[in-house]
Amino acid sequence: MYGKCGLVGKAWQVFNLSGFGYNGERKRDVILWTSMLAVYGRNGDFKKVIELFKEMLREGISPDGVAFVTVISACGHTG
Repeated sequence: MYGKCGLVGKAWQVFNLSGFGYNGERKRDVILWTSMLAVYGRNGDFKKVIELFKEMLREGISPDGVAFVTVISACGHTG
């Protein structure tokens, strides 16, 4: 919701607070990651999309087709 309104900072705060389990372990799933990729892509920060995608891979999250399309779409809008 924040990302659609252009409030990238607020979207980032929600992303950072999400994904905590009962034992305090952080496990953000591919849906959360893809949503954040889309926020940055929609708001024109394409370098951050690539950085975030790399971070997602480092955390061991396997991207699905939607995540790939989101990254490709963001790169395609770089002009």
